[in-house]
This record gives sequence, C-alpha cells and structure tokens, in this order.
Amino acid sequence: MTLTAQEAPFTEPYGLADGPFKSKGNTALALKRALAHLGFMEWRPDQWDTHYNRKVYDAAASWKRKRGLIPGSSSDGSWGEPAHDVMRSTWFEKGGSKLDAFDGESQRLLREEKAHAAPEPDPVPDLGPVWKGGLSVLDHDLTHATSGIARYPAFDDCFQAGKQVIAPEALEIVRASSSNPGDACYADGDSGLSYWFGHLVTAPAVGRHFGKGAVLGTVLATDVGGGSHVHVGVNVERLWGSGTELDHHTDYTHGAPEIGEQLAAHR
Repeated sequence: MTLTAQEAPFTEPYGLADGPFKSKGNTALALKRALAHLGFMEWRPDQWDTHYNRKVYDAAASWKRKRGLIPGSSSDGSWGEPAHDVMRSTWFEKGGSKLDAFDGESQRLLREEKAHAAPEPDPVPDLGPVWKGGLSVLDHDLTHATSGIARYPAFDDCFQAGKQVIAPEALEIVRASSSNPGDACYADGDSGLSYWFGHLVTAPAVGRHFGKGAVLGTVLATDVGGGSHVHVGVNVERLWGSGTELDHHTDYTHGAPEIGEQLAAHR
C-alpha cells in the first residue's frame, strides 16, 4: 500500500529555522500527523502548526534511524525526498486495519503545498553568443579540456584578432588568470554556470559585472594554438555539484552533446 507521488507529493526539503531548508509549511504539519500515527510524537492536532520545530525534527530523526535512513549515531532530523519516499509506503495499524502514515488530511496538505509551489526553474538558461552574430553557448559542443584547469571543458570561437568578446549572460569576473598566450579570467554567470575566458588582449578586473551582450575584451592576435580565437571553458559545478563536468571531447573534434542538450537532460 504505497501512495503515489501524486497522492502525497514531495515539494522541497524541510529543517529547523536556523538551517538552509524551508522551516514552515504544509509538509511540517503533514509530517507531524504521520509521525504521531507511528508513535514518534504525541497525537496533539489541536496544538500543531506548520512550523518544522525541534519536536518534529527530533521525531523525524528517530524515525529515520529506525528505518535505516541515517546512521544510529546521527541526529539529522531534516526532511528530504528519500525519507518522504519511504514514508509514502509506511503504514500503522488501527482497529485491525493497516492505514497510511500520510493519512487523508496529510495527503491533502501535501497536494495543496505542491499546487502552490513555485514552478521548477528551467534547467536551460537563456544564453547568448560570445561574439555578436555567433552561435549561442547552448549550441556549442565541447571539443577539448582546458589545459591545467580541471572541469572546464571548452570550445574555441571568435576566430579573428581584435574581435570583441561579449558576455553570453549577466556575469561577474571572480578571479584573474592567464593563458598561453594572452590574458584570461574566471567568471560566474547568473545562471549558475562558470566560465574561463582565455586568449584575450586584456582581461577585465575582478569584481566587474557585465550584462548579457556587454563587451568583455578583445581576441589576442597570435599564431599559436591554431591562430587567434577565444577559449571558452564552461563549468557546471555550481549547478550540478562538486566534481561534475559537461561531456566533452579531448582531441579538438566535434561530436559531443551540445551544452544546451546536456543542461536540458540534467533535471
């Protein structure tokens, strides 16, 4: 007797008010009902509110330990999707019948919260090109790694000395760097993507902000590395987590999935 995600949906993580997660809402009240049915809290519906307080946090930790969701030494009472999935299939006995821990009122509360939740953000940001008239960053595949810099697979573009390089989205220059040849910099985009722009005449100063389409610099004149171009390394760790990276080739050949395709597939 497992409830479906439609019957008892998960909306977002919950935790104490001083933590990083949501601390007030229907999930807190639905969980109080479920944990009380299971004997981890007193049945006091007339006293409950929608705050994810210390009592429900501790009760959730006790239940998670019993179900093997956290180690026996852990006191983590935050509420996430794995625990929610298990609770959907959890039941208690009453009057000889097996009843869902998420009872009818809990299910109503959860559906109501899900219905009023903000829609999930589109995983594919609206990115422009790195030069006026060029392809959007989304339409590039990544042909090689950035030498000496992990997890910044790259494409080359803007193959003309002196050509202006523009911001593909609103971004901030966060760290200075250098390239061989030319100047370089790291930038964090509003989308959550990070970039390494290389082979510039002069890189912008750390702390500068650029709107989408604003000029970041110009392409260095060189005959090294196949001639003048801008090297654009793209990093997804702020979006996907530490150690992650986009699929790419390593031999300067095309054929890897385009950046936009990869972002759309990673939900």
